[in-house]
Amino acid sequence: MVRVRSIEWRGRLIGEVVTHIKNSINRILVHRKTYLKSTIFLQGIRLLFVLPLLSSLFYLMLNRLNITNLTDQTVTLFFKSPVALLLLAIWFLLIVYFIFYELGFYFLLGIRQRKGQDVSFKSLTVELLKKARYFFSTHLLIIGSYFLLVLPLASLGFKSELLKSIKVPDFIVDELLLTTKGKYLWFIVLFVLAYLSMRLLYVVYYFVEESSRTLGEAISLSWKRSKHKFLKNMMTLLLVAAVVSIVSLIAVLVISLPLFVSDVLKPSLSPYVAGGVLTLMQLLLFFGGGLIQALIVNVVIETIIGKESEPLEKDGTSVKTKAILVITGGLLFIALSSVNMWSITTLIYQPQTTLIAHRGLMKGGIENSIGSLEAAASSGVEMVEMDIQESKDGKFVVYHDTNLKRLTGVSKNTYDLTLEELISYEMKQSGFTETISDLGTYIDRAKELGINLLVEVKPHGKESKEMVDNLINLLEEKKVATDYIVQSLDKDVLDEIKAKAPYIKTGYVIPLTIGHAPKSDHDIYVIEEFSVNEKLISEIEELDKEIFIWTVNKEDLLKKYLNLNVDGIISNNADLGVGIRSDLEEEKPLYERVILMLENM
Repeated sequence: MVRVRSIEWRGRLIGEVVTHIKNSINRILVHRKTYLKSTIFLQGIRLLFVLPLLSSLFYLMLNRLNITNLTDQTVTLFFKSPVALLLLAIWFLLIVYFIFYELGFYFLLGIRQRKGQDVSFKSLTVELLKKARYFFSTHLLIIGSYFLLVLPLASLGFKSELLKSIKVPDFIVDELLLTTKGKYLWFIVLFVLAYLSMRLLYVVYYFVEESSRTLGEAISLSWKRSKHKFLKNMMTLLLVAAVVSIVSLIAVLVISLPLFVSDVLKPSLSPYVAGGVLTLMQLLLFFGGGLIQALIVNVVIETIIGKESEPLEKDGTSVKTKAILVITGGLLFIALSSVNMWSITTLIYQPQTTLIAHRGLMKGGIENSIGSLEAAASSGVEMVEMDIQESKDGKFVVYHDTNLKRLTGVSKNTYDLTLEELISYEMKQSGFTETISDLGTYIDRAKELGINLLVEVKPHGKESKEMVDNLINLLEEKKVATDYIVQSLDKDVLDEIKAKAPYIKTGYVIPLTIGHAPKSDHDIYVIEEFSVNEKLISEIEELDKEIFIWTVNKEDLLKKYLNLNVDGIISNNADLGVGIRSDLEEEKPLYERVILMLENM
């Protein structure tokens, strides 16, 4: 009996969710002109006003601090400058408010539509601007954390374009997933964020519903009204995501169909068709984000107040105005299609990017072991990144962590052990077993395999004064000083290497940088993927320096940076990158070039 009731309950729940989605889709179709105009309006505000303002304010902060970029080392300067700290607070406040504005616009639009009230852009903006005063309260930190942390990391729908680059850096997640405890911790973090996302799902709705309602009251109401609705709300957003994915796939296939047909029946027309297809896909991306956001907002509203019937939106546009819009739109479509056609037909990807196996290829051996080195060499990568530390007796061991516990199970530090003691320990990881290697042996095997090394120096704070000299002497003794690259987070170590052996190529490892490219006397900027953008890549190229990006493990990111033809990619999946690079070097049919251009947008 209990099982039957459970099945009936789940059936009713799914039916209710499906009804919410169906009604919300119908509402957007009924008011399609309003929502299309809203997307253009919000995109225009973001591109023409918000982004330039935030960028100008950010660089004003940097100028105030007399720095060109914000890094993990320069962030503390804010606390030494009251003016810069004030500007940072204003910058944070503006970001939070503009994210609220995007979501609040759609919520207020949906609420007013249901009440038959004015939905002009002016009236909506005036109402949302009135809400700005409530952001100057103690609740700003709560709502700011919600917008800047919970939504980007856990939400299935409410994602502003301003938040698209916010994520937990991949190298942090990858490090967590290397251990069982880390996996559990990451699962708990995601669950907590998802839970908070569902409990605060109604905050924006209740905040804009009444003009006098404060942020604190909206948070309290959302927490109260979402109680016992975690499963329902999660299922609702998951089904919305599934519907959006299916519809998007069908739309892409339908748009692409003419290109497939022309490739088969009339290849001479394919370049023209490809230009038009790419333009249509760009329009789909442009309007799709806004319409998806509108759909999710309407679904959320529906879960709160249910469905209300409305008359079909009347078309108040004159015949003359319609004709002008059609002609203007047609001319813009032809112009954009012509540009796209030229780009597609001249597009040739021949990336020269060096693929670097991070700590070796860990699919074939333990990280930083001879086994993972051999696996990397057989995969076709050009270089292996590996970590070294100085032992108690001034030798070099190939190992990442200062403490041995993670891989050996023994809680001892590298600087407390001699090299002979260190290489006697057995490592275990992912079913592989192998002893720790010393740097000399590792280099000898790399030379036999014909693969170069990217040697990362990992200072533990108890190095000898001769450490740099010992490393240079070893590289020279092995006759690899001009072939290998030495990198480190420790700029002082790199500076000493460069001063004593300028012929050794050095890379400065930077875990975080926002703004202009930081100043560096070293040959390579080794930057964590989180901080990389095309502007930064261009600036580094203008400085006549190289850029290596770490740690790029996802297939879409490997494609992205191979398409951008960066100098080097450090990856746990460097073997996958080899296949992608080889595929990119081949001559592409036009439909694949269209996809490549969309991936680069």
